[in-house]
Amino acid sequence: WLCTAALSPAWAFAYKARVAAGAFGYMAGTLIGEARRLWSYRWQIWLDMEKELVSDSRETAGRLFWVVVAPLVPMGLYLFITTLRVFPPQESIEGIPFVMVGAALWFLFSGLFLAPISAIKRKGRLAAQSNYPLLGAIASVVLQTWVEFVLRAVFAAVVLAFTQPPSLAGALGLIGV
Repeated sequence: WLCTAALSPAWAFAYKARVAAGAFGYMAGTLIGEARRLWSYRWQIWLDMEKELVSDSRETAGRLFWVVVAPLVPMGLYLFITTLRVFPPQESIEGIPFVMVGAALWFLFSGLFLAPISAIKRKGRLAAQSNYPLLGAIASVVLQTWVEFVLRAVFAAVVLAFTQPPSLAGALGLIGV
């Protein structure tokens, strides 16, 4: 019976399905365990993000001012260069919206790629020596990247509100009619 069952395609399929379900269950359990661990360190992750956010301007007056202005300086420079017509306008979109949206997205995606790498380099040893999860250090810099992106996106939206004339077609496109 064992020999014929081992050769049966239905048995082989059922065996592979059980093995795959076990592997998936293990992975899901590991992910849930890591999520719970991160949740238990949520306050430390938040404090770590705040510390990283103000670390460059810690010794200056107006710390929060520099936290807001520092991500916007490159955007302001791109806006200035664009108003000088360094970037030629495209057929479907003018230079200012093209550069503002592109720069905001570039800083977001490059930050989401490079910030975790730098966090691992800076805090990897600390995470190995303490109980603080390395994923927590990565989460804090990713959170910082998202905060900076929100600042840049608001700046880009304000610039676009003043430079782009409103159009009925654009408004209908936003509504989804």
